[in-house]
Amino acid sequence: MPGAPPGLTYSQLMPAARRLLALDKVRDHYAGRYTLVICDEFQDTDATEWTFLQKIAPAARRILLGDVNQSIYEGSFKPGVNPAARIADAMALPGARRIDLQAASYRDPSRVLPAAAEAARQRRFTDPALRAAAQQGRLAVTRITDDTGYAQVIELARAARQKKHMVSIFTHTNIAVPPRRSARSRGTSL
Repeated sequence: MPGAPPGLTYSQLMPAARRLLALDKVRDHYAGRYTLVICDEFQDTDATEWTFLQKIAPAARRILLGDVNQSIYEGSFKPGVNPAARIADAMALPGARRIDLQAASYRDPSRVLPAAAEAARQRRFTDPALRAAAQQGRLAVTRITDDTGYAQVIELARAARQKKHMVSIFTHTNIAVPPRRSARSRGTSL
């Protein structure tokens, strides 16, 4: 950011940017220059970022791209991120319209992988989409039960790459999941 001291951290960036936008010349520049503001990964914005987003060219149209199922910050190292609440805030703005896109992938027009990903996301592990993806060789599930399993995953990835296949590795461990609380304490049903 021009004029900012070297080594500005992210937590210092938003307050500094808000101070700049409070200057008449800067505010007027952005208001006159931009007719559209686009925010990708909107579901992961916190309250400070949401306030800042609304201050940039306030009369400009907004396109806010977000998916609550793709939030990577909720309940983790970025406090105050609540994807459902953030999207509800945006929908409460005058003239807001929600456009839900179909679950499709331009990288996989066969829909095999998007269907398998949706089944896995919803924890429907007996879904035919997962079986179809595995039978077609589009999905490999490898269970690792000890520290030596990483070598096995690396070898699988190398073998697939030697065949000129694209490789994506997704990991999950129960270590990353906080202990389950009762439905009453979470305010949701399990």
